[in-house]
Amino acid sequence: MDEASDRRQSRTTKDLEAELDSLERLVGGVSHDLNNLATAIRTSVDTLHRLPPEASRAAREEQLARIDRAATQASNLTAALASFGRREAQITSAALGDVVDDAARFLRRALRAEIVVASDPPGGADRPETQRRVRLDFAHLVRALILLCAHAARQEGRIVLATSGEREISVELTPPFSAAAAVGPAERDVERAKRLLEEIEASLPLCYADRRGGWTASLRLSSAPPASIVVPAAEGRGAAARRGRALIAEDHSQVRDALIDALSRCGFSVEAVGDGDALVDRGIAGAGHHDVFLIDFDLPGRDGATALEALREAGIRTPALMISGNVDFGSRVERIENADFLQKPFGLADIRAWATRQLAAPAPNAGAASR
Repeated sequence: MDEASDRRQSRTTKDLEAELDSLERLVGGVSHDLNNLATAIRTSVDTLHRLPPEASRAAREEQLARIDRAATQASNLTAALASFGRREAQITSAALGDVVDDAARFLRRALRAEIVVASDPPGGADRPETQRRVRLDFAHLVRALILLCAHAARQEGRIVLATSGEREISVELTPPFSAAAAVGPAERDVERAKRLLEEIEASLPLCYADRRGGWTASLRLSSAPPASIVVPAAEGRGAAARRGRALIAEDHSQVRDALIDALSRCGFSVEAVGDGDALVDRGIAGAGHHDVFLIDFDLPGRDGATALEALREAGIRTPALMISGNVDFGSRVERIENADFLQKPFGLADIRAWATRQLAAPAPNAGAASR
């Protein structure tokens, strides 16, 4: 092997070691956060059990709110961490400010560096933050940021992330006062970051180093329309007027009960089965009777996708929502007619919103297909 090949091999090995090191720190940091959140949930549950019967409603709602906040944070963490194992990009929509805040948290865990989140510079976007939404794959974005910021973190430089304009994230790397070395990434790391961003239709258009060893870049993301999901309100299980019929296939009893409760509350008549074979049998027996299918991908017997394909072959075109914690299931579902997918963990508001939207869909999307 010649000297040039030796240098390339050495760089490749160092790159791999650096990525594994970052991943180990990231996993360790997320595990620590999840343990803290689990502790918050368990202590709040214990407090609820110990409240006297005469305790006020406000005291109980305070503990329930803590549980809800902790569960939401845990769901966001596990969803983002699971996305790092995905082989293909999965585009989602998010508020630009939330993207920067979440990315900073992951960078702190992965790089063990001080990451500063700055406000918009003067003259920034006029639109409210809730309307400044972008399309992205979060894991791809964080990987790109790790490549851009890792060298600065090793040099103990200052790393600043900020929203910029409608859909840009600026990255500023500044060397510590005592350091003369540059903190910018190597050219190969910039190129790798660009390739990751290209896969999610994002770009790294502005990228330069200054004479003091600092470095600045601007990540430009694609715009997404503002979120506008309206979920009908209901009081009590089954209190809403009957509006639709749902068939749920989920083998986890707690998740199944939560889905039944969520749809019942917004006016659906609900049936539930626990495996893929039962889903096919019930779906065919009730052809034309159901308005929506909610299907877990990882079912016993036939998996959810296989079961839904069998229903489609039988001419049943009822709208289906496939749910799973499996990070690679999306591409399988995309090939099935009239099917959407939702990654676990999810909120019940997402389920209710999807199901109620299907009721307003054109008639050919539901029931049995004409043959």
